[in-house]
Amino acid sequence: MAATILLLFVAFVAAAAMVGRLDQPRPAVVTQNAPPTHKIKTAARPAAERTVLEDLGKPYCIGGTLCPDYCEQQAKRCEVKASYSVTLDAPARISRIELHAEDEVGLTRAAELVVKLDGRQLAIVPVRWSGSTLNVPVNRRGQSITIESRDPRGLRFAGEEAVISDVRIFGVGLK
Repeated sequence: MAATILLLFVAFVAAAAMVGRLDQPRPAVVTQNAPPTHKIKTAARPAAERTVLEDLGKPYCIGGTLCPDYCEQQAKRCEVKASYSVTLDAPARISRIELHAEDEVGLTRAAELVVKLDGRQLAIVPVRWSGSTLNVPVNRRGQSITIESRDPRGLRFAGEEAVISDVRIFGVGLK
């Protein structure tokens, strides 16, 4: 019995010692790196973004069959186009395209805009019913920009109309 009490006492002291160590803060190990022997190049600042093209004010209804009736309304005064396209005088490094788009043409499904550069699809952007300003990152060199409207489900003549305006094309590295 005395041996059991002695073993319990030793176990109690060992447990108390372990608990005491857990409460103490651990010493922090600080290492110091040697100074670099070579210079580190900092990243170059991105080139200033400039406006390559602005088509402000005039709205264009692009897409399906409801555009002619929509644009005939006195308050709308828009131009009907199958798609919006513009070709720059020379290839440029285009950073982004900004435009205002809305889908209030008909009571059908919301449209999507398909943005292409030199025939290659860059982005598919949903159009809000009430309209919003959209920014489409490009970051490529090109000359011909095309914006088409389509139905998200891929159906033809079923709600792919959208009205775009205030088209701005921005580029970098331009003089």
